[in-house]
Amino acid sequence: MAVASANHRFTTLDGLRGLAALVVVVSHLGNEGYLPGILGQGFGMTGVGLFFVLSGFLMSHLYFRKEFSRDAVQNYAAARLSRVLPLFYLVLLVSTALIPIVGVSMFNVFSVQDFFSNFFLVYGTWILWSVPVEIQYYVLFLFLWAAGPGKFHLPALAVLIVLQVVVALAIYEGPGEMKKLPFWLHYFLLGHGIAIITPWLLKVQPGKWWTIAAWAVVFMLIFLPPGVRRAFDLPVVPVAADPLAIFLPTLMVVFGLVGAGPFKLKPTPWLLWLGRISFSTYLLHWPILVATPWVLGSWNDVPGLGAAFVLGMTAIVATLSNVYFEEPVRVVLRRRMET
Repeated sequence: MAVASANHRFTTLDGLRGLAALVVVVSHLGNEGYLPGILGQGFGMTGVGLFFVLSGFLMSHLYFRKEFSRDAVQNYAAARLSRVLPLFYLVLLVSTALIPIVGVSMFNVFSVQDFFSNFFLVYGTWILWSVPVEIQYYVLFLFLWAAGPGKFHLPALAVLIVLQVVVALAIYEGPGEMKKLPFWLHYFLLGHGIAIITPWLLKVQPGKWWTIAAWAVVFMLIFLPPGVRRAFDLPVVPVAADPLAIFLPTLMVVFGLVGAGPFKLKPTPWLLWLGRISFSTYLLHWPILVATPWVLGSWNDVPGLGAAFVLGMTAIVATLSNVYFEEPVRVVLRRRMET
């Protein structure tokens, strides 16, 4: 397959990354009454699940078949940590410093323990929870990478899965506390599995049955929000264990790589932009949402205005963050950290 065609298909994944961030924003808008409540009620965590599948795919696609060496690991750490941690730490520090001024903790940092749990990436509060989970997987991925794609690959996977089950059972405290890596590792590993078969997927010329299956996935997305299933009296389980939330994002990545049906998207600049600002959209939309009633005042009650304000301001702020903070800092850190 030509490189241009492969890049075309990878552009779809940028769009999926942007979609994942948008799902989180929409869910919070639903929970706060700016959009129908049926779009909230845990829908945002399905977007996080899509992030995790994409992340597991990206790590393995970029590094798994490369030689495992000290220099390679150092460059890997530089690339991944410089992408995620600067904005995470900026958000954590600024929001914590503002607590005495605004009188509210936007990210549920209510104690010194909460702060250091976030800072040392042990456990994240509120929407920050996904970042420690992501970083912890970056560390765990080194085990898979060291095992390599040869005869040790399947035993390494088996070890990780067994450890996941054992640790998850040991630390389980109820559905509300499932924001730790052992409850989400399978999302990353599914992304890893997709990366393993990517050379084959990129050779697929999608025909009728691929197209039908891709549209079937789009139809099933209607039932992805837990609120929709509750409205139809369908069973709802925690997102980390929800078959729809696990397999629909996985299939979306597969069909995106194949370029089947509605997932055959042209590599337009806006798709690249959505992917580029996805992380800043995820972290920065919440302070904007919290500030919206104060900014809009009496206009906050106008139907649709609050949602439009949050979406528009988030896009602007996330773009500014990416261009003037995240990218410059990332470049500097990589220069200093890479070999």
